[in-house]
Amino acid sequence: MSDRLKIFLYRWAVSIAGTKQPPTEIIRGGEESYSNDFYLVRLKLSPSSREFRAKSLLPEGVEGIWFGQDHVGHEAVVPNWALPEMYFAWEHFYRSLFIDGVSAFRFVLYHFTGYARYIRWRETFYQFAYNRKRLARRDRITILRYFFQEYVKDNRFSVTAAGLAARLYGTRWVLHPKHDESHAYYRLLLNSLVQSGDIIRQHDRFFIDAQALETIAAADESDRRHRDNIWYQRILAALTFGLILVGAPQAFFNGMAALQRCC
Repeated sequence: MSDRLKIFLYRWAVSIAGTKQPPTEIIRGGEESYSNDFYLVRLKLSPSSREFRAKSLLPEGVEGIWFGQDHVGHEAVVPNWALPEMYFAWEHFYRSLFIDGVSAFRFVLYHFTGYARYIRWRETFYQFAYNRKRLARRDRITILRYFFQEYVKDNRFSVTAAGLAARLYGTRWVLHPKHDESHAYYRLLLNSLVQSGDIIRQHDRFFIDAQALETIAAADESDRRHRDNIWYQRILAALTFGLILVGAPQAFFNGMAALQRCC
C-alpha cells in the first residue's frame, strides 16, 4: 500500500471515529454499559510501544493525546507524513460488546456496513441459547484441582468467587438467569475451603494453600480404593457367573438321574 493511500485511509478512519467520541469515563460492564456506542483509534510506533490516541483531524495531521513512559497524556499532533510509519488499532464499545481490530481499511468497512449490529444480534442469540443451559455445579475437590492446575501454570494465581464462576462457565455466565445462585454457591464453597485450610483468602481474592495437596492426595486415594472395589466386585460377579454356567448342567443331569430312580 502506498504512503499516500495509507495517509488517506488513516485520516478517513480518524474522521469516522470523531463522529462517535468516547466519554470521559469508559464503562465496561453492568447495565450502564448498554448505552455505549463510541470508537477509539490508537496509533503506535510499534505494537508494544506507548500509544497516541487520535481525537480529530487538522490539515497538517492528526490531533490527539500521546501517552509516554510516565503514562501521563500530553496533547500532541502526528503530522501526515509520519502516519504511514505508525501502527493503526481501533476499538468499538457497542452496548455491552467490545470489538477491536488493527486495520484502517477494515474499520472503514466495518463502520459503513453496520457490522456491529450483526454481532449484537448474533451475541443475543448465543446468549439466549446459553441461558437455557443448566449450570452444573462443581464439588470441592474439583475446585481444588482447578486451583492446583492454575497454580502450576502461574504461582501467583488467585481468583474471586465471581471470577471463578466466569472461568468455569464463560463470560456469558454473567447474564445467565441463575447467575446470582451460582455466585452465592461458589462464594460459600470457597469460604468452606478457607475454613478447612485448603485455600487462603485475602480481601475478596482466594489463593491455594499447601494443605490442598494433602486434601487432593487423600481424595485421589479414596477414588482409587473406590475404583479397586468396583473392579473386585466385577471380578467376583464374573467368577460367580462362571461357576453357575459350569455347575448348572451338572445339577440338571443329577436332578434328572434322581427323578428316574424315583420313578
